[in-house]
Amino acid sequence: MNTRITLNNQVSYSIQITRVLATLSIFICHAVQIFDSPVIKSTGQLFNVGVPIFFMIFGLIFSTREKPKSTGKWLKKRFIRILVPYYIIMALVLIAFFVYDKVNGKSLLDYIMVVNFPTSVIPVEGIFERYIPGCEHWWFITDMLICYLLTPVFYKLREKFVTSKKSFLLIMFSCYIAVILTAAFILPSTLCTLIVSIFSFMIGFFFIPYIYSLKKYIFLIGIIVAVMLRILGSKYIGQSLFYNNFFAPILHQLLGISLFCVCLWLFGLLYNKLIKAKAVVSFFDKISYEFYLVHNFFFTGFFIITVFNVKLLDILLVLIISILLAWCVNLVSGKIVKLLSKPQIKD
Repeated sequence: MNTRITLNNQVSYSIQITRVLATLSIFICHAVQIFDSPVIKSTGQLFNVGVPIFFMIFGLIFSTREKPKSTGKWLKKRFIRILVPYYIIMALVLIAFFVYDKVNGKSLLDYIMVVNFPTSVIPVEGIFERYIPGCEHWWFITDMLICYLLTPVFYKLREKFVTSKKSFLLIMFSCYIAVILTAAFILPSTLCTLIVSIFSFMIGFFFIPYIYSLKKYIFLIGIIVAVMLRILGSKYIGQSLFYNNFFAPILHQLLGISLFCVCLWLFGLLYNKLIKAKAVVSFFDKISYEFYLVHNFFFTGFFIITVFNVKLLDILLVLIISILLAWCVNLVSGKIVKLLSKPQIKD
């Protein structure tokens, strides 16, 4: 199953821009929750499309690479890259709660250490739904690590079905519908979310390299259909089990696939113009993961920023603080990652 997408400079840069926009989309998803208007808050359901796009990006990137020679070394490298910034930020959060307790005379830190901290250290908070306050969005880390663990299996599947890609993709699509539909009515919502994340990763790994060659108007239609059905579904069957665990996730992934493919195509067309902003794009792409980890602290929990009477100004301040904090964490974690990734010299 040879991929139809090659990670040349143009495609790589298009992916970088898409990842930055996906990060901004997730930021907006959380930012709109501070408004009082139910209509504005509801737009977060659409802006949250940045999450499946993130998984699809990782899946696509790995699909363009050869199977790792050493699965153990590959997993170690990926886990170090994910967990080092994660633990640095967790330490900062615990320090912040310690200071908060001292100032306010509370015992919140004791509660966190006993009840929520263990699931964050492992980390499996995405399965047990036990989060440090303000870190509820860290379920993403659990799902991402599980996708990494499954990636070697995906490489083997790709090798096995190298001569029957159409049959393989049809089987995968059938399994996708069957599993999502079954999970929607049987499994807890957290496991449904995990399954959707894994399938988003698999869509990037197995499907996007092939469906990208379709006519681009198909993806534009996909965007319109996904948005319209999501709005209608929210109005007429919203909050039902079928809507939350089946209808909405499938439309969300349809929207993610369509937007991702349109972005790759559009940014490829505009490559010669967009390349002028490469330094800016590369900077924000480099800190996108750390930015994701930190930004929601200032919208939820005990560290909400409400400095101005105008909510848009508060959002802008959160954006600036999150960028600066993410940049600092990226610098520190980068040095630690390099240190941990050095090959050990045997005596």
